[in-house]
Amino acid sequence: MKNKKKIIIISIFAIILILFLIGFSMGKAFSKTVINGTADIAKPIIEVNNGKEIEITNKENKGVYDFSVRNFNEQGEINEANLFYNIEIISNLNETIDVKIYKEDQELKLENNKTEEMRLSHSIKQEDFYKVEITYNKDKNISIEEIIQDIQIKVHSEQEKT
Repeated sequence: MKNKKKIIIISIFAIILILFLIGFSMGKAFSKTVINGTADIAKPIIEVNNGKEIEITNKENKGVYDFSVRNFNEQGEINEANLFYNIEIISNLNETIDVKIYKEDQELKLENNKTEEMRLSHSIKQEDFYKVEITYNKDKNISIEEIIQDIQIKVHSEQEKT
């Protein structure tokens, strides 16, 4: 009986030892892959050349503001990616102020005070010229002294998705 107990204890010990060693003897493999890449980020260039501020009074009830949008800078560097842009006129416009925007003497449609998207190419130098015509309507009952407005022109741009 003592021998039988010893054999059972040794067998249990051997089974426990084998179970522990099985975990270490199974192969665990993993791989690590390193990929090095280099990519240049396109340098977007969009410059807005502002004109002189205009002031509209009772005597001068109309003003024209000139500006341009271009895809190159003063150093001659050209935009490296095609860009889409639109022009937004920011103001609390009311019925006494009329705003029109022209590109190369052609009137652009304003929807929610924004133009449609226009494209600046990356392959050639491009400069688009704009005129914003602001007119105070004297025929309305509100005097110009009651209307103090700053009108801002913003150019929003986005890189063309390829």
